[in-house]
Amino acid sequence: MEPFVLKKGKGTLPGASWWTVCHDTETGRYTAECYFNNGCVGSYYLYEITEDIFSQVNESADGDRSEQLIRSGRTLYEDHSDINAVNYHIIHDNNYETICRWAHIITSDIDVPTWVD
Repeated sequence: MEPFVLKKGKGTLPGASWWTVCHDTETGRYTAECYFNNGCVGSYYLYEITEDIFSQVNESADGDRSEQLIRSGRTLYEDHSDINAVNYHIIHDNNYETICRWAHIITSDIDVPTWVD
């Protein structure tokens, strides 16, 4: 059995994200990533979500509702870049790489101080 059960989708509203939710069957964790790209501006987020959110996220319809559900989870990490080359990331949980071991994490070129909730 694969250790990761993934669902993927995309919102339909302008500026909506591409998202993936994951159930890590080895750790029992539920996590998600959202990526927004509006031309030259991009943002990437990692979240810890609940089993309930995972079960409600729909792969084929209402991607915008799914995005709202995902974003209600606990933020672990975020990365931002824009047209003016202001690139930075914020680490909300120092264990984000371990928690989201399935994700291909996007990291900006410039580090800023770590912020921990």
